[in-house]
Amino acid sequence: MALGKRQQEQQEMWVANERVAQVARAPFYKRLNQLLAEVEFDRWAEQLCAPYYHAHIGRPGIPRASTFG
Repeated sequence: MALGKRQQEQQEMWVANERVAQVARAPFYKRLNQLLAEVEFDRWAEQLCAPYYHAHIGRPGIPRASTFG
């Protein structure tokens, strides 16, 4: 190996969830999710869109967890 030319080691690609910095959730989105839950917005939106779902294609969706709450 030539003097001064050293191969760099490859860093780990995987980062454990525990090592990722946790950020404080924005109070705006926390309160927004509370308000939407109080008025049952998800249920209303699903009922509103239900006529546009095809009865035999695909499978039922899985309700998602609150993204910002």
